Order: sequence, then C-alpha cells, then structure tokens
Amino acid sequence: MALKLAEGLIDEVKAYLSANLAAKLTALDAEYGDGIVLLNAACHYTRPLDYPATVEVALHIGRVGRTSVQTHYLLRHVETAAVCGEGYATLVWYDMQQQKAVPLPERIRAACAAV
Repeated sequence: MALKLAEGLIDEVKAYLSANLAAKLTALDAEYGDGIVLLNAACHYTRPLDYPATVEVALHIGRVGRTSVQTHYLLRHVETAAVCGEGYATLVWYDMQQQKAVPLPERIRAACAAV
C-alpha cells in the first residue's frame, strides 16, 4: 500500500492502518456480535519525510495469541527506498455483549496465517 502523506497527517495514517486491518478482520466475523478492538498502537519515525512524499507501508502479522494479534508496520519512502519508520499495533478479539476478550476464531487465525 502506498500513501501520499500531507503535513500533519502522521497520526491519521497510524489510525488508518490499524482501523483498516481491524475492519477487514471484523468483517470476517461480524455476524457473531464479536470483533476486533485496538489495544495499543505506536509508530517510531527514524527519518523526516518531506512534503509531498509517497510512503509504502508494509504490514506483517506478528505473534498470534489466544485472544490477540500483534501487527508490525514498516514505512518506506518510495522515491528513495529509505526506511522512515516502523510501528506496531495489538488487536484483541472482543465479545461486545460480554464486554471481554474471547479466543480468536479459527477463521481469523487462518486469515492471519495467509497475510
């Protein structure tokens, strides 16, 4: 995925990445009243980006736990191929009615393995 970054949109990019993955995972199991919630997210920038810049964001699935999935992001400046940041997010499978974390469904585990 390549994004065109405008000044002041870094936090929005971080939120978009987490929300985009969460939306895709939730859509896989929305009919059951449970889905993914964002537990935490961070992004560490290693070099500045000039405006305008096109940034490629690579998403990697990390540890898949009993109720959660860790994701990792690598941000690379497309024109120079320089790494400009890295981040992570922890997503938790959550039962909205019971208000608690529940085990990841097997179909979600399979989707994570396919990424």
